[in-house]
Amino acid sequence: VNVDVYSVVNYIAELGAKIPLVVQEFNGKEWNAVKPNHPLQTLLDKPNPYQSGVEFRLQIYSFYLTTGNGLAYSPRIEAGVNAGQATEMWVMPSDKTSIVSGGWMNPIKGYILNLSAGYENEMKFDDVLHMRTASLNYGNGQEFWGQSPLTAGLLALERSNANYSAAVNTFKNQGLKGILMQKEQEFSNQWDSSQQSTAQEQFDQNYNNIRKFGGTMMTNQQYEHLNLGLSPVDMSLILDKQATLRDFCNIYKISSILFNDNAASSYNNILEVKKSAYNDAILPIVERYVEELNTWLAPSYGENIRVVSNT
Repeated sequence: VNVDVYSVVNYIAELGAKIPLVVQEFNGKEWNAVKPNHPLQTLLDKPNPYQSGVEFRLQIYSFYLTTGNGLAYSPRIEAGVNAGQATEMWVMPSDKTSIVSGGWMNPIKGYILNLSAGYENEMKFDDVLHMRTASLNYGNGQEFWGQSPLTAGLLALERSNANYSAAVNTFKNQGLKGILMQKEQEFSNQWDSSQQSTAQEQFDQNYNNIRKFGGTMMTNQQYEHLNLGLSPVDMSLILDKQATLRDFCNIYKISSILFNDNAASSYNNILEVKKSAYNDAILPIVERYVEELNTWLAPSYGENIRVVSNT
């Protein structure tokens, strides 16, 4: 998991998940909130025995933001006065879910969840909520599977991962910073291979490790140093990290200022940045989920029932 992508996605998903969802009923004149024990309100507040509503929404929003697909499975009551109503809701990991096609006349017959090798569970179309981003791929049902926002930022993701790997290797191993060699006047006392090996081992043990970073070696001999290594600043790792962070923020319609990128600031007030993030990135995903609930689930509880976000 890339730290910058996780930071951006988690920021949007977590704040979005904290926005409560409220079930309303139309009495013929106006919409009013239902009682807390209404079955749909209870389901949204506690989708399953192991998750709260906030945790459930955090998970489905995170999948949607990273893979372009947010899926939830909800088995329905098949008979009686409550037929069609849901008993529980479970997030389906989109990286382990695929569409079952019923042909060009029925492009989405259902879904297959493959959690482990040899184990597949097929779900009916009506039992699965599927919110997805627009797909630019077409054919064989690909148009009905959302495209990950990171597809557009794949090169930026690879570049960012390489940046972090380079930084880790630089600080962890300290690399080959240079060559330590005797000055010309000392050549009469040149080391043999055994002496060189012993000196190298002593140097590595005493100075060439992370705990000795920035330390100074003391010696009574005359040496000179030929520098080979580059610092993270010289390697432009810091500037490149800022550049890829901004790429991710552009993809998710959020300002990089929220992630300590003050150099990119064009706002006079951090409150304006947060307001922009709320309107451009957080609220749209919540409203998208609400729209899906009102299409997929709410009608089972009555034509006069709807779900709204309490913003």
